[in-house]
Amino acid sequence: YKKDTGFQLFQSTIQELKKQNSERHPRFIILLGDFLSHNFKETYIKYTGDTSDAGLQSFVSKTFEFTVSELQQAFSNPDVFPVVGNNDAYVDYVSDPIFYKKTAPIFSRLIKNKYTQLEMQKEFSYSGYYAVDVPAQRNLRLIVLNTTLFSVNAPDNSTAAQTELAWLHQELRHLAVKHQKALIAMHIP
Repeated sequence: YKKDTGFQLFQSTIQELKKQNSERHPRFIILLGDFLSHNFKETYIKYTGDTSDAGLQSFVSKTFEFTVSELQQAFSNPDVFPVVGNNDAYVDYVSDPIFYKKTAPIFSRLIKNKYTQLEMQKEFSYSGYYAVDVPAQRNLRLIVLNTTLFSVNAPDNSTAAQTELAWLHQELRHLAVKHQKALIAMHIP
C-alpha cells in the first residue's frame, strides 16, 4: 500500500492481463499512465550514481522498451492506447518535449494499425497528447489528454496547457463533422 509496483506485482499483473485478454477478447485497451515509478530520477541516481541526463534518458527508454514488450505479449490482438501520467517524464510532473519525442515510437508499438501508429506518434511527440480513430470501431475517436500540464504540482505550463485546450476544442468540433463519438482518456481527472 502506497508503494510503487515492484517487479513481482508487475509480473503478476502481466499474467492476469494475459488471462483477461484470452477470456474477454477486448477490442482495445487504454492504460491510464504512470508507467514509471514516483521519483524515478532520484531512484536511478541512487542506484547507479549516474547524474547525467543522457544516462537517465537512456534508462527511461530501456524501461519503456521493457514495459511495452511485456504489454505486447499480454495483448497480442487488441490495440493498446497509452496515456501519459505525471510520473511519465524524466522528472515527475515536468513536461519535456524530448521525453515525448523519444517515447512516442516506443508507445506507438502497442497500436497494431500502422496508420494509427503514425498518427499517434505525430501528435504525442509534441506534448504527450493525441487523438486517433479507434481501428476496431471507426465511429469512435479516442482523445488522449496530457493532464499533467494542468496539475498544480507541475511547473508553469500555461502556454502548453492553452495549446492543448485549443487542440481539444478543434478535435471536438471535428467530431460533429465526422459524426463520431468521443472517448476522452486522461491520467489526472
